[in-house]
Amino acid sequence: RGLGDVYKRQLVNNGEFVSSGLKQSGRSQAWALRVIKKNGFNGPGELFCMEWTPGTGIYFVTYDGHVKRGVVEVDAHEIEPDNAQV
Repeated sequence: RGLGDVYKRQLVNNGEFVSSGLKQSGRSQAWALRVIKKNGFNGPGELFCMEWTPGTGIYFVTYDGHVKRGVVEVDAHEIEPDNAQV
């Protein structure tokens, strides 16, 4: 395992939310569902897995093996003041 594996969080496994992964990532099911829908899926049941890695992002794997890098909206409170553009 590489160092990056330490920070990966599985948020969906076999179509179900993974509560421990959500808790470790500080995310809720509602947040994960918004991200899933924003990326063109109807819900976790369409996904074999969904993984989140800080600094890298979200990846979805469908049951037929397709991998998609996801888009995540950033909440306003997550923006560091030094990176805010006015």
